[in-house]
Amino acid sequence: MLSKMKYMIAVGFLLAAQHSDTIAQTKKWNHCTVRQINLEADEKAQAITKFKPPGLHPGSNASITIEVQLNPQQEMDGAGGSFNELGWAALSALPDKRKKEVLRNLFDLKAGASLRFNRIPIGASDFAKSAYSLDDTPGDWELKHFSIKRDENCLIPYIKAAQYFNPKMKFHASPWSPPGWMKSNGKQTGGGELLHDDRTLQSLANYLVKFLESYRQHGINVNRLCPQNEPLVAGSYPGCKIPADLYAKAVRSFIIPAVKKSGLPAEVWAGTFNYWRADTRSHFDGIMKDSEMVKSVKGFSFQYTNINWLKEFTQKYPQVPFQFSESECYTGKNLKEEVLRDFQDFVAYTRTGSKLFTFWNMVLPEPHKSTWGWLQNSLVTIDTVKKTVVYQPSYALAKMIGSQVQPGDHYVTAHITEGENIIGALNYEPKDAVNFMQTNSIGGEQLVAFVKKNGNIILLLYNHGDEVQANIVIGQRKIQTILPARQLISLELN
Repeated sequence: MLSKMKYMIAVGFLLAAQHSDTIAQTKKWNHCTVRQINLEADEKAQAITKFKPPGLHPGSNASITIEVQLNPQQEMDGAGGSFNELGWAALSALPDKRKKEVLRNLFDLKAGASLRFNRIPIGASDFAKSAYSLDDTPGDWELKHFSIKRDENCLIPYIKAAQYFNPKMKFHASPWSPPGWMKSNGKQTGGGELLHDDRTLQSLANYLVKFLESYRQHGINVNRLCPQNEPLVAGSYPGCKIPADLYAKAVRSFIIPAVKKSGLPAEVWAGTFNYWRADTRSHFDGIMKDSEMVKSVKGFSFQYTNINWLKEFTQKYPQVPFQFSESECYTGKNLKEEVLRDFQDFVAYTRTGSKLFTFWNMVLPEPHKSTWGWLQNSLVTIDTVKKTVVYQPSYALAKMIGSQVQPGDHYVTAHITEGENIIGALNYEPKDAVNFMQTNSIGGEQLVAFVKKNGNIILLLYNHGDEVQANIVIGQRKIQTILPARQLISLELN
């Protein structure tokens, strides 16, 4: 099975490389469109605008060079965000016209942020109105009382409203906690570990299948199922600890067979895993060494993960795709500096092999506080009393990524150089970075590039300094352009 998978991936990369070789023979790449977006909070959705630079200085030697290699790697899924109950409650407080405007700005593929591949909680996340599962009847191992009635009044209307702007929207889903009676403490919150017996594991697998089936009846087809959000975390909000060996057994021997038996098209992806501190290393090692489980899933979901550890994983299992499933939540200040950190995370995970970048909260009410008491960031915030909307700096980043990086694009390698040295970023000082989880540096690199189906090349970067003239080099071709000062920039070469 693994040999066949490796063969298919090798064929895919070969075809992509052949496609790029054909492009290289026909594309001249003699034109560069520079776009920019302001990372400032605004009552209107931030616009991506074309930068009209002053005249270039032909023949002058640009001090900065951006080198692009046509070596297609992972195919991208684009960007997404996360649905939650508090977000729909905030949207529902707006007049219908304004609510539709916010939804359009998030999901529309032409006018909005193009959030295409979004995350659904199975039961309560920490931004639900309260703790709940889809079966809160203790001891209901046969799930006779399973119900999505609560979701039909909140999460499902939110998702259907998003699908109005993109009927082909895709989804990945994960529970923060299984029903409390499947845990050692008997409730969703307050800690607790998944019970180890086979009856529990089979009931959990059936519970997840029932979720997939029930949502499918509403026209919501979940593409990727992740059995547990952060199986190392179980505190005051919904959560569940699952040791690595038990996690692997549940996925390999119960969840995958149950999904296959159902005939549903959903793929089972391992995750979502958060590995960033020293005390998470043993769980990471336990998952990584279980090659049978790794080979049986369709992919992995990582968030808050040490990039060096993630590189170890991709080196051991280069054939296994992975996605980034949650951006950092921060503390509700919605700072521009935090958005620059999120951009660095996007660059780091993409350069390591991620197919998808998922933002956390898309919409929250003021004061954007969790039901369990802490503030977190959001793309959009809504004052439900004044009926006002603010598009936060992270929305601008989501819009730039979502609109510029689309399904079918392939990541390619690119570097910023000054003279003979790779400098990684323009006027970036690591000491100025926002360190929340302190996980995702990758040598200061703040540039990422993609080749599109039509052969155009997209580069995303942030210029931390003054306006600068740059050479963009692709093989024997060179294009000169000017990069605007202190802006998040996309460069499209055609």
